[in-house]
Amino acid sequence: MFQLKVLMLSSCNIDKPKRSVVPRFLLHQYKLQELDLSRNSLGEVSSGLFTNLSYIRVLKLSKNRLHGQLCQLSNVSLIDLSSNSLFGSIPRCLQNIRTLVYPAFKLSGQDI
Repeated sequence: MFQLKVLMLSSCNIDKPKRSVVPRFLLHQYKLQELDLSRNSLGEVSSGLFTNLSYIRVLKLSKNRLHGQLCQLSNVSLIDLSSNSLFGSIPRCLQNIRTLVYPAFKLSGQDI
């Protein structure tokens, strides 16, 4: 299968027909370093979506309807989660992230 390093799918309406649908080929993009899925109305984060993305460094998920667990993202250095349905504490598993963009959602508990 082909391997990408950068994939920009911002504003592609990839979630419109079935809600929470992310292209399946992403599950096999082992060398992906930058992924932009912003502005796609994405809902729950699938537990397996980021499992194989061990090289991912930049992840843009802003302006979606995300909720769910993001702990598979231990190698990400920049993640944009702004304008989502996230709430609660920042998980400790995201402590290696250098830049976390999260305005417009509520956080509680201790910051990392």
